[in-house]
Order: sequence, then structure tokens, then C-alpha cells
Amino acid sequence: MGAALGVAATVGAAAILRATLSDAPTQAEAASPSAATPATTAAAVVAATGPAGPQPVACMAQLADAVAARPAETAALGRYWAIHSRWWGEDMAASGGSTVVTAATYESRLWRASDGSGRQDVIAIPGENSRPDSSSTYTAGGLAGVLAEPIETRPAVLAAQLQTHSPPQMGPQWVLRAIADVYHTHATAQPVRVALLRVLAMQTTGLQCEGGWKDRAGRQGIAVAVNSNSDSTRDRLIFDPVTGALLAAEEVTLINPPALRGPTPRTQSYWLLLQARHVNDLPAGSAGTGKSGER
Repeated sequence: MGAALGVAATVGAAAILRATLSDAPTQAEAASPSAATPATTAAAVVAATGPAGPQPVACMAQLADAVAARPAETAALGRYWAIHSRWWGEDMAASGGSTVVTAATYESRLWRASDGSGRQDVIAIPGENSRPDSSSTYTAGGLAGVLAEPIETRPAVLAAQLQTHSPPQMGPQWVLRAIADVYHTHATAQPVRVALLRVLAMQTTGLQCEGGWKDRAGRQGIAVAVNSNSDSTRDRLIFDPVTGALLAAEEVTLINPPALRGPTPRTQSYWLLLQARHVNDLPAGSAGTGKSGER
């Protein structure tokens, strides 16, 4: 729990993106901490806006253009899309007619094949209030994705597909949550990342570019955020300024609902994508206790 470590940096009066078009990274590099390190890319700067306030998603259109202009990435091979991530947030439970909220965290390693089979290991974090170790294997269809594969790369069509997963009726945060869910399970090649950024750039209801923002791994990114219709929550996505890959997704509580108490604003959920790459095989055993159940 706690606010994100990043602080938006105002650098100029207009949103500016300068990205060095160096050699294209692999898909593993696109989501890895090393790919987001400024030293590896020479320059990648996004400026927030000046006194007029944040401009609606201009930075997402600029980032999409920059990623599309990069040399085509080499197609990655491997049966499984392997995702290494960490989550912080609030676990809620009913107790004595009230809701008890407990801060929690865990590490996750997920391996998913295109048929929806695979495995997920949840790894407890020593010394923290963490979910326990567990390991679950899944047969075909058990790890359902958000979208049909191959993923559509025409932004308007992709946006319509995302709306079936995360309906716009929930409020303007629908698009951020839908895109975050894509990164939870799907391989995101360069054309897919460009299309997802263009979907964000199409939105005009409340989305704001927040400029430079660090994730909890210390990686510099570009943030876009939006408040819910009631202004009770704020969702934020942080993207790699060179590859356009998602680095982190955050949901912040701004106003407590009637059944909850506690300081605000506070982080309700924070998902940190540490690495994503293709691999040929599942690792032996499990990263947790070795317990396994098939689903």
C-alpha cells in the first residue's frame, strides 16, 4: 500500500517526446527493467504540460508514432509467454458486519500458451504481509485471455473488442483497465503495443498525460491517468518511453466508499510488470512451495 514512487515532472509547455531509434529490442527487452533504463537508449524524454494543465492523451499518440517508427522487432519464438510481475494492494474480507481491508503483496510468475494452458506460481514476499506460496497448472482454456489471438492491430476494431471485456459504462477508466488486462496474459508484439497506444490516444473523456513518472522498480516511464466519474478513484498506466510496453498499472482510492475507512489517497492496487518473454518449456517444479493443483 502507499502511493506510487513516481512524481510527475513538468519540463515544458507542450508534451514532447524524443526517442532515439536505436536497435529494436526483443519482446523480452520490451518489458524488462533494462529496456526502460535511459542509459540504454540515449534519450527518451516526455514533458508534461504547462499552466494550461495536462493535455488529453497527446503523449500516447506521440509515443505510438515513435514506437511504430522503430525498426521492426524480430519475431520471438517459444510456446509460452512468460510474465514475471509483482502486485501490491488491498485484500478485503467481511467481519462482524463490516469490511476489513488488509494491505497485501505477492510475486507472480505466469506461463501461458496460446491455447490458454499453462501455469501460475504465486510467491510469498518474506517479511511482508504476503499471500502464501501456491502453484496452479491449467489445461487448455484455463488461462483465458482478454482477446482472441492473433490480436487485432486496427485501433478502432481493437477498441470495440476491448469494450466487450471492460464496458465503457463503468466510466472512463474502462480503457486503462482493459489494456492492463491485456498485458496480464497476452504477448504484446510491437504492432500490438502500437495499436493499444492508439486506442488510448482515441479517448477524449478525462484522460490526462502526466508526463514522466517512475514505477516501483525505479524505471522512468510515461504516465496516463483518469478519474472515475465520481472522482472516487484514479487509474494510472505507466509505459516504457522507448518500446511502448506497459511497465505498471495503478488504481488509487481518492474517496472511501461508505463501508470503508482509511487515509486517502492510497493505492488500492498496483501491478508491476518486471519481465515478459517467450520460452519453450515450463520450468521444473514450482517457484513457491511445490504445491500444485490442476484447473
